[in-house]
Amino acid sequence: MIRNLGILFVVLFAVPSVSAAEGLDDSVMSSIGDVLLVRTAYGWGWSKDDESDPSALSNFHIQVVSFWEFQRKRRGGIAKIVEPNHPADGMWLVFSTRHAGHYDFRENVAYYNLDIGEGKPTARENGWPKLGSGAKYMGYGQISYELSQ
Repeated sequence: MIRNLGILFVVLFAVPSVSAAEGLDDSVMSSIGDVLLVRTAYGWGWSKDDESDPSALSNFHIQVVSFWEFQRKRRGGIAKIVEPNHPADGMWLVFSTRHAGHYDFRENVAYYNLDIGEGKPTARENGWPKLGSGAKYMGYGQISYELSQ
């Protein structure tokens, strides 16, 4: 009886190894130049460089510019915000996946860390991009094609 429980424990609670497919799916590469929707969420809160209201920014659209890798996994991307009359219109977005998994912009939609600023992002030695002028807004949200696309 104890032996069976031990085997059951191993089967139910074994930790899988990290998949080679972890990160953003290859299909996201075809979204370069496309306009996607960022659905902001409160998450762990938002921060703004002027320490004003910590509520999430309203949803906005982005045009995907490129993707980047960290530790040989596609972890995020760089985009330009294209939302007239939005406080972040014309700014840059650096986004990164928050959790291990395999994601895309249609079916397996991830939650992302969102860093928004005015300076064009530059690459660091480790591959993780940095906003040229520092982040004006930092928060949390999902990025996907809109339902009609």
